[in-house]
Parts: sequence; C-alpha cells; structure tokens
Amino acid sequence: MSPQLQQLLESIRTNKTAGSRQLVRFALDTLAECRFSSEDLSLFLPQLRWIRPAMAAFRTISRFLSDQLQHAPCPTAVEKTRALIQRSSWETIQSALQQLPHHGTVATISYSSLIEQILIEGIREGKQWNICCFRSGTPAYGEFFQQRLHQAGIPATVLPDALPSHPIDFILIGADTVSLSYGLINGHPSYSLCALLFYQIPIYCCAESFKYDASLVLEPGFDFLPASFGIHQISDSVWIDPSAEHCS
Repeated sequence: MSPQLQQLLESIRTNKTAGSRQLVRFALDTLAECRFSSEDLSLFLPQLRWIRPAMAAFRTISRFLSDQLQHAPCPTAVEKTRALIQRSSWETIQSALQQLPHHGTVATISYSSLIEQILIEGIREGKQWNICCFRSGTPAYGEFFQQRLHQAGIPATVLPDALPSHPIDFILIGADTVSLSYGLINGHPSYSLCALLFYQIPIYCCAESFKYDASLVLEPGFDFLPASFGIHQISDSVWIDPSAEHCS
C-alpha cells in the first residue's frame, strides 16, 4: 500500500476530535487529490471499513467504493461517493428543519458538525431556539460546540454534565452508527445524560443514512444508547431506507 494511504489510515485512526462525517470527507478528498493503483485501493478499502469501528460511515463508503471501482475509474467512483454524501447530509438537514420544534430550549450532547449545521440553518430560518451545550466530558466538546456557534453569530450556553437546573424542551444529538433494532452510538456522555432525561424530555437524533448499520461496535469515548430510550430518528433515504435494517 502507498505511504499516502497508510498515512491517511493513521490520521483517521488517531483523530479523536472530528466526527465521522468530517473524517469521511477528509478520506474522500485525499482519494480525489491523488491517483492510486487498483492494487493499492484493494488493500486500502478493507482496512478503511473498520478503521473506526464505532463509525458506520466508513463501512458504507468502503462497500460502495469497492463496488464502483469494479466498473469505473477511481476519480469517477470517488466523485459519485462525495456527491451522495453531500446529498444525504443536505436531505437530513432539510428533514430536521421540518420535523424539529420551531421554538424552545434545545440542548446538545457531544459535538456533531451535522447538528451544528442544523442549528445554524434553523436560526437563520427564524427558529426561536435557545441553545445549550452539555459540557460533554474532557475535552469539553460542549465548549468547542459553543465556540463554533459563536463564530456563526449564535449565542449558546454550556451546561454541566448533570441534571439541568432550568427547563429544556428537547435534546438534539447526532450519531456515529444507528441501528433501528438496537439503538445508536454517539459520543460520551450521551448515555448518562439521556438516561437521566429521556423519560421527561424528547430526544431527537439526526444522522444521515450512510450511518445506518446493523453492527454496533463501541470505541473508547463513545456510548451506546438503547432503542428503549425512544429517541426520535431523523434521516434521509439516499443510501438506504432508514426504516429497513442494513447489514455490514
């Protein structure tokens, strides 16, 4: 395997800040910028599939690229994959803006670039959201989320990782893997906070369909949230029908 692809795998493996959507885009951008041999890609894609076990997106794109490369050159296969990733994110954002409450106090857990984009677009559309970010462990992803929103001109408050002292109308989270049969995987401390709040506050999970998979594998820093939490799922149907289970 080429040194560039080995370096790409190591960068994805060791990056503990970016979410799966960001890392997938990084991988596809690297593949688009360089021309790799079929032999290199045949060695690279199986390793990419499980490079971050908690992130189903890598399983989805590695399967798709492997299939596309059987009848299309690498640049064509990569561009088609990138286009579908972008369309999937866009459709999920539009679904979220239609389905989420139009006003109230919303709290986030961990950090998600998709949730960030939904919040920004919602405020720009006139949604009356008071945004709070749970601190979300160490490093404090809630503080990072707050800074990102402030850069977009949107105020947000950081909350301690505990039962909130003031009312919250709904919780909004992303996910790295979603299985409708069993639950979902998201960053820590999603489980402890949702376990405290799911019986009294609606929880919405926005995740693109390329994150739907039957395999739920945890990594350090990730939590499993069972289907019994009754989390409302918002997605798209670009890659799969999210109402149907998808096997890895």
